Amino acid sequence: MAVIKFPGSASRRGSGRDNAGSYGDDRIEEGYDSDIDDDGYIDDGHEDERDIEGAREAKRLHEEAAAESARPRRQKTRGQKVRFAMILALIFCGIGAFCLFLLNQNENAEYSQMELASVASISIPETVSFADLDDKGHVLLYNKDGASLIDSKGSSLWNIPFEMQQPLVSVQDGIAAIADYDGSTIYICDVSGQIGQVATSLPILQITATSNGNVAAVLEDSGTIWIYLYDEQGNTIAYIRRTMNQSGYPTGIALSPDGRLFSCAQLTTDGADIQTSIVFYNFGSVGQSAVDNAVGGYNYASEVFPYLAFLNDSTMIAVSDSRISFFSGEDVPQSIADAFHPAELQDVRTGDGYCALVFPDTTGEELSELDVYNAQGKCTGTIKFSLEYTGIKISGGLVIIYNSENILVYNVNGEERYSGSFGVTVNDVVPTGHANKYELITDSDVETMTLR
Repeated sequence: MAVIKFPGSASRRGSGRDNAGSYGDDRIEEGYDSDIDDDGYIDDGHEDERDIEGAREAKRLHEEAAAESARPRRQKTRGQKVRFAMILALIFCGIGAFCLFLLNQNENAEYSQMELASVASISIPETVSFADLDDKGHVLLYNKDGASLIDSKGSSLWNIPFEMQQPLVSVQDGIAAIADYDGSTIYICDVSGQIGQVATSLPILQITATSNGNVAAVLEDSGTIWIYLYDEQGNTIAYIRRTMNQSGYPTGIALSPDGRLFSCAQLTTDGADIQTSIVFYNFGSVGQSAVDNAVGGYNYASEVFPYLAFLNDSTMIAVSDSRISFFSGEDVPQSIADAFHPAELQDVRTGDGYCALVFPDTTGEELSELDVYNAQGKCTGTIKFSLEYTGIKISGGLVIIYNSENILVYNVNGEERYSGSFGVTVNDVVPTGHANKYELITDSDVETMTLR
């Protein structure tokens, strides 16, 4: 049971007499032989030159022969490389097409039955909240007394005890930042446990984490707002000072997953009139020459933007009470789309490069309406449902809506894929990356839910 505790040459000689009985011819022949070199040339004083010319000629013939023999081999090798590259490209294209086919099949498959299988017994503390650390089944549990991480098998991987009045949690691609509202300590964790800690000199209002372990924090000092960017060891990377009179009060912040882009929604008032400025900051090389790293921004009259979020490293959404705005850009984000909604916004959820806005259903037929948008600002689907939900998650091209007893599964085009009841009381539904498998966390165990 996993328990969440918190706390070398030879000379030539004649016989001296030939068959004619004469010695003279032998002596002449011997003298002639003595003037002949090993290479067959008469020693006339030009031996060195002939050696060099011969060596050059031999080298030339050797090089020509080598080039002649190598030419077809190079051509053959080049052709083999081209064919090999083509085969690899075809294989990868085939694999990609197959994976895309499977993904589409998963997203478009309809299910009518559910199977539950117990995985492990666990003990869940009271008043605990849940957050998916990643897409591998690691779930963060936290409350005022501490935080713990469990895996898909229900095993407790680590516990961090602390005392907080109002825990703030931000999760980004396997990194979690945990802090107390109005506190001064930020715990930075991953699947292995605590990897860093930040101590602030001012009270914390908001925090947001990045996938590289950095964290941004909004701090307050008697009407002055400070926005700090820290690394996982608590070192200050950058900071921004804001006052209500000069720049406005920050109502929402967002930090890109790579920690390079930062955005802040700043509210200003002039009597009864209000205005929000959405400002973009670049903490990379582009922003170093800009004042306070600010590289751009947009103003919105009579609107408040309490929710900002990055869908990827270069795309951000800003949601007000009447619209959702999309911004995109590697270094200086630009406005690319706006969508207006007629009803009061109830909820905003993001995941897998999508965002979902939840409103009351204006037709009165259902309890809620959920609009799904992609990173280009296009509404891909609308979902109307009557379930009083406690959680909404977007994963693997699917939207999962659930409460403690029931679950609805739709694809991002708004098409229903499953609707049913758990048969047990469920605290959290954890996507596994498979369209038909989910981990369920109850008060006493972890179960696998398989849709058929």
